[in-house]
Amino acid sequence: MEVSKYLKKFKLLLEYVFEGKVVLNENTTEKLLKLLEDRSDNSPGKLVLDTPCFSDLIFNSLESIHNATTSVKIFLFEIVTILFKNELQFAKIHGSIFTCILANLSTKNRGLNLASIKLATVQITHLSGLKLLLEHKVWQYILNDNTHRAPIRIANASYNFITKLILELNEYEMETELSEVLDYIVKPIISSSYHTLKIIDNETDTILSEKIYSYMYALLNVLKAMEDFPVNHVVQMLRSCFLVERSIFVIWKVTRYPALLKLSNDIIFVFYYSSHRHNLFNGKTQEFCNELVVFHHNSVQRCIKKREISVLVDYCIKCNIFWSKFEKTYKDKISFPLYFERNGIKFLASDQVFVFLVQPLLMCANEIKPGRTQDEKQEFIEKFLTKIGKTLTDHIFTLCYTYKPVIETQDLTETAIWTIREMYRLKDHLTQTQAGLYFTALYHMLDIYILLDGAGGLIVNNNPIKTPNDMRLLSLVLDAIRMLLKDYNISWYENVEIASLQEGLMNLLKQDILNTKQIVQVLDLIDLCMKKFLSPNMTLLVESRQESTLTVIGAVMKTYMHHDDWEVRDSALNLLLSCTDLSFIKYIPLQKVISENNLMIYAAKAALTDPEYYVQSTGLKCLASATKIDSIWKEVLIDNPHIYFQLVYILRNNPEGMVRKEATKVLTSAYKNQKLLPTFQSTLYEVMISAALDDLHWEVQLAALQFFKHEIANQLSQRGMIDGKFPSVTFSKEKRKIITLNDREILRQLTAIMHALSSIGCLTVLYECMNEMHHLEVMEQAYIMATELISILDQYKFVRIVDNALTYPMNSKNDDHDEEMALDLTIANNADAREKVIDSIVNTNQSELIMILHDNSFQTKSNEMEEDYSLCVQRKEIIHPNKFLETFKGTNFRAIIKEKKKWNSDVNHNLDGLLDEILDI
Repeated sequence: MEVSKYLKKFKLLLEYVFEGKVVLNENTTEKLLKLLEDRSDNSPGKLVLDTPCFSDLIFNSLESIHNATTSVKIFLFEIVTILFKNELQFAKIHGSIFTCILANLSTKNRGLNLASIKLATVQITHLSGLKLLLEHKVWQYILNDNTHRAPIRIANASYNFITKLILELNEYEMETELSEVLDYIVKPIISSSYHTLKIIDNETDTILSEKIYSYMYALLNVLKAMEDFPVNHVVQMLRSCFLVERSIFVIWKVTRYPALLKLSNDIIFVFYYSSHRHNLFNGKTQEFCNELVVFHHNSVQRCIKKREISVLVDYCIKCNIFWSKFEKTYKDKISFPLYFERNGIKFLASDQVFVFLVQPLLMCANEIKPGRTQDEKQEFIEKFLTKIGKTLTDHIFTLCYTYKPVIETQDLTETAIWTIREMYRLKDHLTQTQAGLYFTALYHMLDIYILLDGAGGLIVNNNPIKTPNDMRLLSLVLDAIRMLLKDYNISWYENVEIASLQEGLMNLLKQDILNTKQIVQVLDLIDLCMKKFLSPNMTLLVESRQESTLTVIGAVMKTYMHHDDWEVRDSALNLLLSCTDLSFIKYIPLQKVISENNLMIYAAKAALTDPEYYVQSTGLKCLASATKIDSIWKEVLIDNPHIYFQLVYILRNNPEGMVRKEATKVLTSAYKNQKLLPTFQSTLYEVMISAALDDLHWEVQLAALQFFKHEIANQLSQRGMIDGKFPSVTFSKEKRKIITLNDREILRQLTAIMHALSSIGCLTVLYECMNEMHHLEVMEQAYIMATELISILDQYKFVRIVDNALTYPMNSKNDDHDEEMALDLTIANNADAREKVIDSIVNTNQSELIMILHDNSFQTKSNEMEEDYSLCVQRKEIIHPNKFLETFKGTNFRAIIKEKKKWNSDVNHNLDGLLDEILDI
């Protein structure tokens, strides 16, 4: 029935598009095709495409395709491409559309051309389709001299067609046809005029290269697709029959174009790997690595002789990426890392060419750094090469010295800029050793911009940034260092420069040479340094020495928290947030830095008044962290006696969801870590109920649910529960005695807990948030919290509240007198003394005495301004515990959530609804 409905609407859709009543746009067409491509069980696409009536519908439409508009042709081609994945549907339709495919392979309309190539490609998987393609030599229509100039999607589709065609011919061992297709690809390469020239001018180079680019790209795609084939007939034919490898070397030798040199390098490398991979997989690692190092040597040497640094950098980066991916793919089949021996010394195969990436950076840092003599520069390079030389084989190491004069002839700053840009491609592809070496080079690049006098003092009057390239280089270096520190665990004992990084960054700020973006970069880097590592000294245990980075950091944050640019203020607050977190346990002396510079007071002002929402949110995060540190939070309260009221106001009235979310988290953190006045606590419950139920931002609702999650844990803990279980005995604050937690007593405690959770609105929140009107994330979180609570009740067979008298009235007498007296260690006639001792245990400790003084002070200050919380709260109806339990156990909330997930999924994957939308039904 459902399929019939789909077919009727599709028939109507096709009629409308042919008549021009419906115009297909790219967005709706893409959605429709995506739904049809979904072949999962019971999916609408599978149900429709497997129906013979649907292919009949498309077949009838194809008869009128010559009269259709271009967009309709593309639409039909895309549908037929999906249909052709089914063998029966392919056999039914392919004969009627093949002529149309050929006619549109050369069309100038890009969309139709792309659809035609895709439709031709899908036929390769069917033997009858393959024979038809071979019979009409379709590859000649798809791959030509101009393919590389086509839009990237068309070019890639063309190369994909050629690759799949050759893979299929290789699988069927159709050598004659395979040879014919390969001949078409390589003939322009092996017959190129490059072979007859020894000296070439730019104009000739351009003409010749344009004739072979498309075929070389196609060849590279074929080789990459087959590089891991154990038996590779294609490589054997290319090497022995067509002598392609020799032709590529000739082109490499003659051309001057870096793009063609890079492409040639790629092909040569894949040829090498495909020919030698068998050694690696047969356990001959030593032999493979030795041959690999020789290959690297020859490749690097060719680039150096050509004086093409960009080509060498590209080659080294691609090698690094290749071996990184290779290790991830074959880590279960081959032992990694790949080591080999030379003269009794072990070397790592993957590190042999990385040195050529960092050498330009170190030479740039060495030459440009002001104040260095020629001897000092020579010593710097020698020291680096000696260090790195221990990881390189002799003939690779000698190339470093050959490479040096080539680098010196270049514009060093420009070379460093594009080298760093290129090395961003290595993100997630560096080993730990490589990351450390790269960091060392970047640190020395950064050191160019830090000017010191002979005594090591900072020179603040001179500006090392002279040109726009200097500015670009500094920004790139800062970004690259940040990438390394985030993605790799670079430690100071392996890279001693890491210990000086933070001080160098501070010096950069002091020199006042940075633009706004760079200030943000530096502050973010300092923040990262604080999170990941501190200097390797005793600063973790004692207060910092005078003028160390950890004391100066306070003044830095204070300065930039008042910056005009909001991004700088936000970065400074993020740094304060990290420092506050560190000062809580790991590095307590930072609390003094925060207090002396009034940093949290400034953060509070940003949280309450900053006009930029991002800054306000970060300021609120700082306040949430500060609530864990009494001394800092007390300073905030003294400066802002009405801050709780202000936070409530923000939660209720701020228009930005992320600000309200952070305000909720601050109030939750204050409730967990600070002593609040009882009057404010009752208000806080109401505010959190409203946030959880009424806020339009689901993340605010989740934050409010976390408040109630803490409250549930708090209630259980106060009633004696430890790690989800009641112990055999506990101390009762209400009874002022040690009591035995037998079954009856546990039921009393659970009754009291449920009454408390009901009275503060927690049960109401859980009950309402599981309603399907709320966001799915909110429903799931509320359901998880309710399930955890119910599981505890079920554990102790708590079904419902039977008698309200089971809850303890204050100062009530104990019914189980004999049982409790057995555990009462006090003397009966010393009742008054016992009461006083218990009072002191229950009600006082040193921190509470301080808080009492604070509360009195706070109460005095509160009198200066009337805090009318009634404006911020709206009373909600409270649900009774029994109703909550009955509703939860009587309703399948899991099924409701599952249904909502399905509904949410159907919003984007509803074929019927999408057809209605297109047809405007």
